[in-house]
Amino acid sequence: MPKLYTNGAMIVGDSASMLNIMKLAGIHMAIKSGMLAAETLVDALAQRDYSAKTLGGYAERFKQSWAYDEHLEGRNFTGSNEIAPLFGMAINIPLMLITKGRGLIPFIKTHPSHAAMKKIWEMPKEVRDRPPFVPDGVLTFSKEHLVGFSGTQHEADQQPHLKVADTNVCATSCRTDYGNPCEKFCPAAVYEMIDVPGKPGAKELFIHHENCVHCKTCDIADPYQIITWTTPQGGEGPDYTQM
Repeated sequence: MPKLYTNGAMIVGDSASMLNIMKLAGIHMAIKSGMLAAETLVDALAQRDYSAKTLGGYAERFKQSWAYDEHLEGRNFTGSNEIAPLFGMAINIPLMLITKGRGLIPFIKTHPSHAAMKKIWEMPKEVRDRPPFVPDGVLTFSKEHLVGFSGTQHEADQQPHLKVADTNVCATSCRTDYGNPCEKFCPAAVYEMIDVPGKPGAKELFIHHENCVHCKTCDIADPYQIITWTTPQGGEGPDYTQM
């Protein structure tokens, strides 16, 4: 969980990683944290002081609430299953319930999601040899077709809000080691490796930023951590009224 306050701001709900990972529930925590932030804001308004010192009362209120206790109980849920999936599910989860989330170890260190991505040669042969999936247009559909239902909108001529630090990595090591996973894990077909004119066999990255649905999967799952999602122009992004 990040620091919950700073000068002039408080972080609540999902933005503060408030999620009961064991139940995959977080709305109740978002509501509670919003209430606690509002109580703190009343104090700040009365004092006309919006510094971190005053807003720090929000973090203290959160630590004294049931939301903090519930959040703490799930702190080792992911880590225990990562270390030993079968053992974690069968033994450590009941133990965590008894010990209020502690389990055998107070805090189990986990690795970031992108670190678990396997290289092409580490995958089973049947996976490597599997032909690309082709939607039939009846029961299955392309990402380009489905992204339209998200209602996402961006000005096509603005500077892309998706920043790639070094596109040469995409065309070289990422292509040979991982097969450009951004083309697969992006649900909106934002990333595409296209042919380079005049260079047979060469590829370069093209970003369809106007398709982005702001899921931030690329920022999280990119194995080289060279993709950064930034905030686009105000008001732009998905609008799920057609879902």
